[in-house]
Amino acid sequence: MRFRRIRYPGKTLVVSLLQKEYAPFTAYFFKFWHERFGEPPFAAELCEKDSLSQLFFSRLIIPMELPARFFSLWWFLVKNRFKTLVVLNPELKASRALRWAAFFARVENRAGFAPLRSVTGFNLSLPFNGENHHYVHQLKLFFEYITGEKTPSWSEPELPKSVAAATQHRIDEPYGIIALEVSDALTPHLTPQLQKLINLATRSLSCALILRSSAGADHEVKAMARAFSEVMTERALAKTELLLNPTPLEIVAALQNALWVTGADQELLNAAALLSVPCVAVFGPLNERVWQPFSVRTRALTGDFSCRPCTAFPGSPVLCTNPVPWACVKGVSAELLWANLVSLNKLLTGSRNKYVP
Repeated sequence: MRFRRIRYPGKTLVVSLLQKEYAPFTAYFFKFWHERFGEPPFAAELCEKDSLSQLFFSRLIIPMELPARFFSLWWFLVKNRFKTLVVLNPELKASRALRWAAFFARVENRAGFAPLRSVTGFNLSLPFNGENHHYVHQLKLFFEYITGEKTPSWSEPELPKSVAAATQHRIDEPYGIIALEVSDALTPHLTPQLQKLINLATRSLSCALILRSSAGADHEVKAMARAFSEVMTERALAKTELLLNPTPLEIVAALQNALWVTGADQELLNAAALLSVPCVAVFGPLNERVWQPFSVRTRALTGDFSCRPCTAFPGSPVLCTNPVPWACVKGVSAELLWANLVSLNKLLTGSRNKYVP
């Protein structure tokens, strides 16, 4: 089957099966799509309802729910008469049922990250390059390939005006953000250093400590808050604002005027990058060149270990082969994090911040 460029996509369904932590990356793809074709596509499986990432998609997509089983998928595609299907996922197995359903439903334009040598003949896209390009760059190359046109320029996806107006933060003094997702694999290994970091940071400025649980487990979040309070100094306790499971609007309000953000909450760090907030991200199993927050205001801290990266895609099982388990993360000290945050903030002072800690 020969590949045909998508000139007139018609009714389009875009499916992203990545974890919600990396859903903000696809905001760039939808921005390209909206500028090129003028109409928002239907989109499914991008993120949970009322999630942080969805704030950036609200004016770029029409959300839909995707069935789970093959025959339900086939009937869903036939009933809605989709002309184009785009799968934004580099892991081939995750979209197998959907691609076969689209094949038998005779969806005219089908494209997605997949190997070109597939024997099925309907995986029409560029192969995923997990070594040289960031995932957002790969989305841009992929979009240019399926449309046959160069995108004119890079620019950040913007929050809708209604969202921006509702997220005016009240704190006037300078502050940084330390964020943790209690279910993140990095959290137990990075938490001891973040506890030290909050004591370092509050010597010169205020902090916001954002603790979240993707499962909505309040008891786990409260336990994490107690663990922080037990090691924090009196000054740190007085100068720290605690946010437990905040709403997406509250998170964006806190991010918009923050000096910097760091921690073990990938979704929040990626959203911070979209808002041009300076951030320092710690990477262990994943390849930082592919999955780090997409912004020139980001620094990625990694360990020099021959065994890393040990997993290609977010959500894949991590099999640590290092004699010291998770040494790539445990080796990051609070002092190193603070030094990078201070230097990054000083570097960007002239263009964004009025305060240098």
